Amino acid sequence: MKTWACAKTPLWPVRYKPIPGELLSSWIVRLAHGHGMSVMPFCNLALRPAARVLTVDIDRHGPESLLTSLAFHTGTHLEVVRQATLRAYERILYPQFHMGGSLRWVISINLPRNSRFGPGLQFCPYCLKSDPIPYFRLCWRVALQTFCERHQCLLLDRCPSCGACLFIQRVDANWCHAEIDGICHCHNCDYDLRLAEAPVIDDRGSGLFPELQQLTRELSVLNTVRQRDLLERLHAIAVTVLSCKVKPRLCNCLACSFGYSDLEIEQPRKPALELQPVLTRHAVLLWSLWLLQHDTEAQGVPVKPIAPLHHQFVKDILNQYRRDAGSPARLDSPVGAPADGRASSSKVRDGRVVELH
Repeated sequence: MKTWACAKTPLWPVRYKPIPGELLSSWIVRLAHGHGMSVMPFCNLALRPAARVLTVDIDRHGPESLLTSLAFHTGTHLEVVRQATLRAYERILYPQFHMGGSLRWVISINLPRNSRFGPGLQFCPYCLKSDPIPYFRLCWRVALQTFCERHQCLLLDRCPSCGACLFIQRVDANWCHAEIDGICHCHNCDYDLRLAEAPVIDDRGSGLFPELQQLTRELSVLNTVRQRDLLERLHAIAVTVLSCKVKPRLCNCLACSFGYSDLEIEQPRKPALELQPVLTRHAVLLWSLWLLQHDTEAQGVPVKPIAPLHHQFVKDILNQYRRDAGSPARLDSPVGAPADGRASSSKVRDGRVVELH
């Protein structure tokens, strides 16, 4: 390991710049490895222990002092450093940045002590493999981004070898790897993530993958009222789909209707899209887009989470599922029988709504 004789010098010996679209944590790991150091000693010596790079979600909670120090010592413009954090999505994915709680559309990353619970940092193994300098993308922290458009595959959010969530600040436990390769290994089992295979993209029976694809393409330019309104409605519908307010859950009904009854959907205390694994999010987003197209009540007034459970179109879907399962419609729940009393309902066939009598 190299000694750090120039911790207080204005410019560090190695001054890598952030790759456009790179996560702050990914950049810090590359800087540490470039100096021949693991991340913890590098941050303690160069950025001081107060940086807390290994104990917090630095891409979201990185203090301004850390960003300023990185900009100063690498000769990088401060605004470029800020664009490597999740603040870059302020007024695009969420109205205002805040440190506590959850941010709409931003995936929460668990620390290593909880590496087998909750969501993990997403990645495309083929991107890491084809990168001249492997790095982790900022867009991989966005719940809307469930796939890699370049390689036409779904993203992964866990190590395929040990099942742990990724925490790239700790990928340097094994120094048998070359400098640029270390970031590509699982911090828990040292598996080379570039060897993983990712599933091919599908539309989960909705026929609406092109619409989801277009939304992700416009993430950097979502500054129109119409686009912000669409994202807000989509998020509200997605939370509704995951809600446990009614039995059966709407997500289970849609999974059966679209032919994915074996899809595992976690039941967190809150119906948060950001807490779901990538396969579930991919399905829920596509089915939410489908609901937005077919539920006329969701197209008029602003949609609030859970409120669509009272929409007639959604009630019909739930009641049809109950009839198919042999259980009676629950008139005392937020979803009662159809208003006109007919025993008809909406069914999904190839992404189309078919009226059943």
